[in-house]
Parts: sequence; structure tokens; C-alpha cells
Amino acid sequence: MKNYRSNLFTPTAKRAPKWRRDREQAKRAKIIQNVAAFALQDDPLLNTEQAGAYLHLAPSTLALWRCHYPDRLPYLKLGKAVRYRRSTLDHYLTQCEVTDGRGVKK
Repeated sequence: MKNYRSNLFTPTAKRAPKWRRDREQAKRAKIIQNVAAFALQDDPLLNTEQAGAYLHLAPSTLALWRCHYPDRLPYLKLGKAVRYRRSTLDHYLTQCEVTDGRGVKK
């Protein structure tokens, strides 16, 4: 009997079809547009899905960072809910900028 899980973790995973990638990109854009509706001030709190869309990362990547690299990206824990400040995400993005020695972006 063939193991049904054997195909789940193959190293040669196929890329998602274009229509699915376009749908996911449209979903991220919609989430980013809706973030402004939740802003009570200039620094809104974003949930994991919204923060992932803002950073163009999967929400599972943020969950992995919270578990294994807690100092990489600061977050707030409100009960069971995890929230990220937009200013923290912006600061993280500026830290990730790569420049040459003269300050010119590569």
C-alpha cells in the first residue's frame, strides 16, 4: 500500500499555476487596502495575515519567526491574538535594505 503522505514533502514541488498566484496577489492587495479601515491612529495593529500581506510573506513564515526567532520581528500578544505594529514592520523593512558602502541602494 502506498503511503499517501509521500507526495506531500517532495523536494521538487511544482510552482502554483499563474491564475492561483494572481488570485493570491489580489487577495494580499485587498487585505492591504482594508488595513486603513482598522486604523484608529497613524500606527494600526495588524494581525498575522495582514502583516504577512504587508511584508509579502506567508503568515506561516511569521508564525515560524515568532517560535524560532522571537527577536527578529517584535509583536504584541493580546490574549491569544498576535498583532504587529505597522511602524515596527516599516522599521524591519528599512533594516532589510541592502546598500553598498556609500549608501546607494543595490
